[in-house]
Amino acid sequence: MLAQLLLTVFTACSTNEDSGQAEDQLKGVLFQQCPDDCDDTETVEVSTDILNSYLQDGVLTSDSCQSLCEVYTQRGSQCCTPEPLSSTEYAVTCYFYDCRAEGRKHLNIKSMEMAQGDSHRSVWLLRALHCEASSVGSFLFLRKELEALNAPEELLERCLLAARDEINHARMIRSLIPELPFPKLQFSEPSSRSLLELSMENFVEGCIHEAFAALQALWQAKHAEAPAIRAIFQSIAQDELGHAQLAFDLHQWLCSLLSAEEREQVLQAGRAAIKNITAPENSAVVAGLGLPTATELQQLMNEFTSVFSEQMIA
Repeated sequence: MLAQLLLTVFTACSTNEDSGQAEDQLKGVLFQQCPDDCDDTETVEVSTDILNSYLQDGVLTSDSCQSLCEVYTQRGSQCCTPEPLSSTEYAVTCYFYDCRAEGRKHLNIKSMEMAQGDSHRSVWLLRALHCEASSVGSFLFLRKELEALNAPEELLERCLLAARDEINHARMIRSLIPELPFPKLQFSEPSSRSLLELSMENFVEGCIHEAFAALQALWQAKHAEAPAIRAIFQSIAQDELGHAQLAFDLHQWLCSLLSAEEREQVLQAGRAAIKNITAPENSAVVAGLGLPTATELQQLMNEFTSVFSEQMIA
């Protein structure tokens, strides 16, 4: 059922027109891609010479951003992105946030706050690699929690299989950027939480976020330039559909353990997550990877929101 719904969304939004993906604007300078769903942003204009004075060995590091943003906005930020206005001026956006990264999040895994690379493509792939590798831990942590709740063996086994899927995803993404260092993964000690908290996280991270991740991967499987890249995202999309279905099946089992009031709280969290899906204002078009443009992304989100609001959490 879930796969059919997502394919309905994909078919409604898919187009044979060329997406007109642009080449990366910045070349030869390492820069960051900051999370889009942040609390606040502020953009300032600086000269090329001033921007260069903040670079450390050609890199706009978190320390560079901290210093530049403090001077120009009176607020510290460890993530900022430059965009050229002319040959002599840049617009630098400072991000102030408590952001979530893409993919399935877990209480004991730290999200990646920024990535650095020499192109939009490498930055996007580094974030994707971190997401896939971290998700291995997400499913293993989830399995341990479910085991303590005496969950059905079938659900435990599917969590383990999902973790193995994520290992394969990380390997596939890694094959596209073998020259870059592997991103650091940060895990904390397992902490206890209530059944309601687990249920809410599963519904938001699994049923909503993983389902949308599968939808985006389906899009990339059709629109990426190289056949090898299309094949990678086709494989990832099929697995992510399975992971989202696991989340919905797990949701059904967890709801059997919750009170009516608690079940409503889980649904409210899902409704809020659906409403918070918005197209990022500064979404960069990454050449070659088949990512949707801002307009296409908004269309996907609108269809996704409509279908899931009506079918899943109405």
